Amino acid sequence: MRYVSTVNPQVSGYDIVKLMDFVRTNNNTLNITGTLVHSDGFFQILEGEDILVKTIFDKIKKMGGIIISLKCWVKK
Repeated sequence: MRYVSTVNPQVSGYDIVKLMDFVRTNNNTLNITGTLVHSDGFFQILEGEDILVKTIFDKIKKMGGIIISLKCWVKK
């Protein structure tokens, strides 16, 4: 799963750092891998068990700001 999202302009740099730390810890716990990049928005790739990736992405979508999402489910 890949997506690009916007960032609320009222979110501080400190909040972004806290979010990145949370994502890293949470994804490691769930055995989710990928990439999270922050610039003027976010670009993220989520890799892992289908149901876990879908659950995480559903939570992300509820926060809004998703510009584009590309789903690429690969069966092993």
